[in-house]
Amino acid sequence: MKKIFVLIVSLLCLFGCSSQEKASDGIYVEKFTYEQHEYLMFYTIGRFTGVEHDPNCWCMIDYD
Repeated sequence: MKKIFVLIVSLLCLFGCSSQEKASDGIYVEKFTYEQHEYLMFYTIGRFTGVEHDPNCWCMIDYD
């Protein structure tokens, strides 16, 4: 299941369904949506470093 998720995330990133930002230390951050949740993908030039659930995603907001 984890391999399928990584494959889907990779395909989403390849086809440009997200925005990309560059941090000052050479790490690129790409934001994308998968199944109505926001995710952040981190990578350096030519190297994937990880995916994280966006802390600003609607499901992480405390409505109290």
